[in-house]
This record gives sequence, structure tokens and C-alpha cells, in this order.
Amino acid sequence: MPPAQRRRVYRLTYTTNTLYEDPKAARDRDGMAFDEINAALPVPDFAYETTIILYPNDKRRLDEGYPKFVSSDAIVLTIRPPLDDEIRPSPNDESKPGTRRFIPWNNGPLEKEIFDLCRKYFHHCDRRTVELTDKAKALLRIPENVLRKAWWNLEFYENAQSEGKTPVDRRTAERRLFAAVKLHNLSRYISEQPETNRETVAYLIRDQLPNIGCDVLVSFGMDGYCTLVWNHLVRRRYPDLIKKNGFVMARLVFEELPATTLYTPITIASVDKSVSRVDILAYAGPIA
Repeated sequence: MPPAQRRRVYRLTYTTNTLYEDPKAARDRDGMAFDEINAALPVPDFAYETTIILYPNDKRRLDEGYPKFVSSDAIVLTIRPPLDDEIRPSPNDESKPGTRRFIPWNNGPLEKEIFDLCRKYFHHCDRRTVELTDKAKALLRIPENVLRKAWWNLEFYENAQSEGKTPVDRRTAERRLFAAVKLHNLSRYISEQPETNRETVAYLIRDQLPNIGCDVLVSFGMDGYCTLVWNHLVRRRYPDLIKKNGFVMARLVFEELPATTLYTPITIASVDKSVSRVDILAYAGPIA
């Protein structure tokens, strides 16, 4: 197939700049995760075109700062969409955010398109909690002996437990490697502990942006490491998940790491061995 007839792939990302820094293109997020999912796209049908960075508060129109998209294009976002990220005031300086985990909104038209699509599936989504919409809840295919409601609303460990300042047990230290599930089914009536402190979740949405007209693929975990692991697993084990439009939710369980390896660097070569179990909790067509 001639290159001109290939489907163009646009990587969509956010910058790691804060609201108080000048935007820098070299400081973008989750490039390795995109490399994994990009390698899973059928060759030679798809071809990488360029990267689009959603800088904070960049409100340019689509005809001002974006490529001219066509229906055969595909936009790929391998970052948790910051649907409900908020700027919480710092207790020491109200002009600055109190958490470094939020992703500043772009507030532009392309981000709005993707947010509107993701809102079909996520009633709430930030670094700490995820709650599915009623329609997305109905897509879960969980065995009868598992409490379905436990997966509707999740809370995750957000920060390192000790920062290495005091001795910690092995389970606590492991949480520092990825965003483990802290609580299931957040409500004032039920609060379920996860089966293991080494489990997390990941999501994948493929659909069409109605106003722009091209496809979008959103594939992420709850932090950078989980996003990388998930997209690597999609490429190596589950490439069929990206071949058609729909919604995927997966449970990932990590191996219990020996104490001697808790602080050693983790490479992509070790990812396949680090995940002991993957449960596909939802694999359904897109929500209308």
C-alpha cells in the first residue's frame, strides 16, 4: 500500500509542564506507552504522522493549531484522560496546586471532543478514584461469584507510603511501583478491600469522534507505569482488543516481588513476567 494511502496515526499527549512554566514540547508524557500501542496497529494500514501536545489552557480552534483531520485518521491517547482533575490549593500557598498528580486541562476543542466521548464510560475519573457510568457498569462481564458492584467505583493508592524515610513492610513498599487498588465500591454502605494489594485496572476505548469524524483510541492505566504495562500487554497478548470499536476494562495482578528487587529498575523486558494475571472484566461494543 503506498504511504499516501495509509491511515495517519496522531499521537495525542499532555506536557509535564506545570501551569507556571513555559510550554516545552520535549517534556511530554507516556511516550513509551504510545510506542507499544502504535506497534500493535496493523501494518502497513497505519502510519505514524506526528505528535499533538495538549498544552494547558491552549484554546486555539481546530483550524488554528491542529492538523486537518480526515475520516481515515486515528488519534491515540495513552494517558489517563484528566476528566476530573482539579487544582487543589496548597496548604502553604493557595496560588499553587496541592497535589502533583493532576494533569492541567487543555480547554481546547480536541480535548473537549475526547472528554465528551469518555464521559459515556466514566462518571468520574481522576488519579485517585474512578466511577463508571450506569451504561458502562452494564458492560461488565464478571463471574457470578464476584461482586459486580465492587468494580463500579474504585479508589487507588495515590502517593508513596514512606518515601524511604522509615522501614516499611514488603506489601507497603510494593505499592510504590504502581497504582494499586485501595478500595472497591466506594460508598457509605459498602467498602470492599481488594483481593490483593498488588492489583490494579486498565481501560481501553476505541470509537469515533462525532464532530471531527476520525477514530480515537484511548488506552491507559492509573499511572505512568501501569499505562506502560497495559499497552505492552495489549501489543503482546491482546492485539485483537484494538481491532474494533468498543470498551475494555481489565484487572491486572502483579507478581509478589522479592524484597531484594523492590528498588531495582524495572525494564520493559520484565513486564511480561511482572504481571501474573489479567482478567478482562469488560469487552463490549461502544456506548451510543
